[in-house]
Amino acid sequence: MVAIKQSQEMTTTIELEGKVSEAVSRKLEKVAVSAGTLSIQLGANSPVGLAYVSEKSEKLHLTITLGKEVEVGEYFFDGTSNIQVKVPAIFEGRYKLNTNGEGFAKAPKTLESQKSLLEVDAAGNILISK
Repeated sequence: MVAIKQSQEMTTTIELEGKVSEAVSRKLEKVAVSAGTLSIQLGANSPVGLAYVSEKSEKLHLTITLGKEVEVGEYFFDGTSNIQVKVPAIFEGRYKLNTNGEGFAKAPKTLESQKSLLEVDAAGNILISK
């Protein structure tokens, strides 16, 4: 589960809950922001490859809490199983959802009035909610 929230705080925070391997834990210690871009590579070739990193069938929960004046142009989530993303109620961007023929994709309609893009590539179901 991925939850994206807007905050009145000035800082942006990212939390990952669940059991991960020791190798993934070491990768998390090296996360850095450069040129306004944050990349969290947990799996082999995936910016956010949640399916690769969880132990057994443990579900992982990623919460991104955006700072007060932060606007994100593009979100990209890649995985090998079902992915659920909860976007802020004010999200009016576009979606690009690819299940690779392995499931269904469902997302709320938006006005597409924002330049934001939420892209999810998964080998399973994709469920977007507000």
